[in-house]
Formats: sequence, structure tokens, C-alpha cells
Amino acid sequence: DIMLDRFIDGAVTRISPEAPVPVLSQSEVRQMAGGAANVACNLAQLGLHVHLISVCGNDTTAADLETKINAYPSIQFEPVRIKDRPTTLKTRYRAGSQQILRVDDEIAIDIDDRAAKKVLTLAKAALDNTNLMVISDYGKGALPLKLLNQIITAAKAKGKHIIADPKRKNASAYANVDLLTPNLKELRAITAMQLSNIDEIGKAATALAKTHGFGSILTTLSARGMILSMPDGTQFHDPASSQEIFDVAGAGDTVVAMVATALAAGAGLEGAVQLANHAAGVAVSKS
Repeated sequence: DIMLDRFIDGAVTRISPEAPVPVLSQSEVRQMAGGAANVACNLAQLGLHVHLISVCGNDTTAADLETKINAYPSIQFEPVRIKDRPTTLKTRYRAGSQQILRVDDEIAIDIDDRAAKKVLTLAKAALDNTNLMVISDYGKGALPLKLLNQIITAAKAKGKHIIADPKRKNASAYANVDLLTPNLKELRAITAMQLSNIDEIGKAATALAKTHGFGSILTTLSARGMILSMPDGTQFHDPASSQEIFDVAGAGDTVVAMVATALAAGAGLEGAVQLANHAAGVAVSKS
């Protein structure tokens, strides 16, 4: 799922006379690639060649998003354009460093079979020249369950390492991927458990990995760092570097991109996790 993130910054100095709401005096508008497109841009900045496949509309948001993606020559972008389907746009209004409103313009229903077939064809062709595949699922409809299963099956058949960033509550949708990267909120939704301490989180993730054939699960824990859980019960907890959290937007994308980069470069899983933890610490310290 690709999307465009728009940030409208300004200052609030008064309350509207029309309603009890702040009046934002707009000073700057910035845009950046979001979702899977943000992962792709992170990968490109880390020195990888990236083949990005997704769906978008035929609108100005898609044009703006494509401009952002094309700023990275190492990204080969192949969009499946769907008429009358808006490209996902998230607009955040901020006063200083404080977000006061977010507006989402999107349709999150699954793409139809015709579009899914195009995505599958592109994905299968791309697998021939890749070391690793990242599935960035934001639940915006670009990955219907049948398509998701077909893509995972095709990648496994060619022996490709698969990293999946999940949004679905049913983890069986990602069965047999090599690495699943939920945050704690997503892991709680998947397991239907109120997980709190590190031991509980690790055990729940291990059980999940066993059930669905995951090579491992990397659960991101915000200020507590992240924990890697293996099906055999092995756990590796890497605490977060102590620093102030300024903005968590996009931190999960950074983790996925850094893990993927490290693994593609031949790092071990624990080393990749440590690098990703450092990268996430940098990401959350910036606006």
C-alpha cells in the first residue's frame, strides 16, 4: 500500500469566532512518500536497488507521489493505475510540533481481480532479479487475501526471503514468511491478548511463529526497543537507546527498511535488529 503524506505547518494564535476550534495560520506545506513508498525510499537511501509495485489512482496525488519516488533513480516504480480510485492521501495539520488534525482521503476496499492479476504478474516478474521481498501491508486494499497468498507462494517457490509488515488481525494471511514485523498494538490485535511485560510478549510471538510457520517475529515496542522471537522459544530483546521521542510517524517503515537492507547485505538477524533499533531511534527523534 503506497500513499502520500502531506504536512501543513503553521501557528495557532487564536480561537475561531465561528466555533471553539483553533485557527491555523499556514506557513508551509510539505509532502513525502508514505506507506510502502516510504519503505522504498528508505531502502534507496540505504543504497539498495528497489522494485516497487503497488496500486494508485489517476489523480494529482498519484502524480505528486510519483515525483517523490522518482527522485530516487535506484527505485523502479511500477504502479497499477485504477481509474476512479483515489490514491491514499494523509494530511496532517501541525501547530509547531503538535499535530492538531489528520485528514485521510482514501478508499480502503480491496482492489478487484483484474487489478490483482496485474499486480501478481508484475511481482512474479520482479522476483527473478531480487534478493529479498518486503510486503508492506497498510490495510488499504492493495493486497486482497488471495493476492497476498499468491505472492508469498511465488516468492517461497523461488527461495526468496520475505519480510512482512502486517495490518491484518488474522496472522494466517502471512503464513510462512521469514520475518513478521508487528508493533505491540498489532501483536495484541493478532493474539487477542493484553500483552504488557517483555516475557509475555516474547512467549506470545513464539507461539504465533510456531502456529503459522514464521521464521521469526520482530515486535517493535516503542520506548522499550524491540524483541525478536523464534519458533524454538529463543528471544533477543534489544532495548531502545534512551532519547526523547519527537515524532513516531514512519518509524515502523524505517525498521522494516533497515532490517531488509542488513539482511540483503549478509548480516545476521540479531545484527540486523540492532541496526534497525538504532535507525528507529534516529527516526523518532526527528519531525
